[in-house]
Amino acid sequence: MKMKSTCAIALSFGMATAANAALTVATDVSQTTVNADLSLITQDNASDGAIASSLNDVWVTNSGFTSAVITLELAGGDDVVVDGIAFWNYTPFDSGNGTATATIEFFNDGVSQGTATPFAPNQDSTGSNTPTQQNFVIATQTADTAILTLSTNYGGDRVGFNEIQFDTTAVPEPSSAALIGLGGLSLILRRRK
Repeated sequence: MKMKSTCAIALSFGMATAANAALTVATDVSQTTVNADLSLITQDNASDGAIASSLNDVWVTNSGFTSAVITLELAGGDDVVVDGIAFWNYTPFDSGNGTATATIEFFNDGVSQGTATPFAPNQDSTGSNTPTQQNFVIATQTADTAILTLSTNYGGDRVGFNEIQFDTTAVPEPSSAALIGLGGLSLILRRRK
């Protein structure tokens, strides 16, 4: 009897710890924003109404707007752990409209998760219509929203990019982890009877 109660107590403490776990199995780069029909970028959340319509699956500002601030919702507003960015620069024409410098700042429930992280994408090949994936490692942050600021371009009259994706891991709900633990505990105790 003493062994049963000792095992039950130990497993209960183990499950309590698991209920606060922050990470699940990491996934590859996800949360496509631009080539998914621009579904997460709208005129309402681009600065100064500077957004232009999709041009060959490219996000680009209107002429004369060489910087932009874009709010991106991650994973439908659910919390995710972000530790990397994949970025495909603007490539339809040799126009200097690709993003030269940018920052990304992450928010969780409206609270900033630290200072904005700068990154500097390379300009894609002259005249190339095939963008190159560029990867940027960032400090791991838990977020539900990102604010992307395109600061400068390569000398053109607007600024744009083909696609941005985030390397994310879903954050499990503590209650679901606790329920899984309690279910496992009941199976163990049932086998011992």
